[in-house]
Amino acid sequence: MDQKYSMNSLKEQLQLMKEHGEIYNNDTIDVLTHCLSGAMNEAALWIAENSNRQQSINKVMKTLEILLAGYRQ
Repeated sequence: MDQKYSMNSLKEQLQLMKEHGEIYNNDTIDVLTHCLSGAMNEAALWIAENSNRQQSINKVMKTLEILLAGYRQ
């Protein structure tokens, strides 16, 4: 179910970002999709375990921004 819906949406978004020159990613959109999906799934579980959810969300978002910055052109 995750692959059918959320991973497809993530892949489509990453492909659009690539087409608009927002990310540098030769031909590894599939790999990036799987890596980010796994990371975000684990991050969601981590957020759920923490009592201060907003702080946890902020930390996760900052970390994802850092990860994705490596793919910027």
